[in-house]
Amino acid sequence: GLEWFVDARAESGDVDPAAETEPVPVPQCSRCRWQGQCGEAWLASDDLSLVAGMRRRHRDALRAGGVGSVAALAAAGDAVPAGLSRPTYEKLRRQARLQVAEREGDRARYELLPYAPGRGLARLPEPDRGDLYLDFEGDPFAGDGTGREYLAGVLDRAHRFDTWWAHDEAAEATMVARLLEFLLDRWRDHPGMHVYHYAPYETAALKRLTGRYGVAEAELDALLRGGRFVDLYGVVKEGLLIGKSSYSIKKLEDLYWGHTRHGQGDEVADAMSSVVEYERWLESGDSTILQRIADYNRE
Repeated sequence: GLEWFVDARAESGDVDPAAETEPVPVPQCSRCRWQGQCGEAWLASDDLSLVAGMRRRHRDALRAGGVGSVAALAAAGDAVPAGLSRPTYEKLRRQARLQVAEREGDRARYELLPYAPGRGLARLPEPDRGDLYLDFEGDPFAGDGTGREYLAGVLDRAHRFDTWWAHDEAAEATMVARLLEFLLDRWRDHPGMHVYHYAPYETAALKRLTGRYGVAEAELDALLRGGRFVDLYGVVKEGLLIGKSSYSIKKLEDLYWGHTRHGQGDEVADAMSSVVEYERWLESGDSTILQRIADYNRE
């Protein structure tokens, strides 16, 4: 089928079958079976896509200006390539320098960004003994194609860990209702509490689920209007640079744990392996799989 398609496009003049091609990162890469091969190619060529925050148009502009790798960007001069603004160029160059310094050294690197009121680390509220940490585990392939948030995990400052599971639509509606009731009760008991999460996935999921099922909408609205949710991704992105190719929470483990987890055996080590394990549970019903997912969520 693919050969026929390429041959047909070549006959029409749309495609040159002899032309060289190369992998270019897109948002769907994490779900692609060829991600491993593409990743190896990017590493081998030290591709600019490995620079955290690099967008395709930035990559194209740099390459057109003769800067074709992470190392080349780190060593580049002050002249700004056409198609880039100076602030964007300076930020990407600084990021590349930090990444090169880390991979050539023996420790994780970071740099604090200048203080700005209400941004970065200044976003953080005062700690409160009622503070909570929220993380969802979701499977985009579950159900009828709409996906499912199958686990909500909440950790408090005393390391108590609560979970709400959902394995069908009815349970998903119950999960979000009970979770938001729990958060609102916690706020009543601890007026200074906040709910910490990393990246906007959790708040987006709560909005989507309350709207889909028509449950706990008032509770979520109260928490949102009360400024109870704190996105730590925004705190990190505005507060510091790290010597990594990504600002995902897994990449940050090297800074707060001193190492990055690598899944071994049956260990759940990242979000996609959590999805794979959940799909295995759907087929096997093996309860130990759910425990491993819960352990990953708690960490």
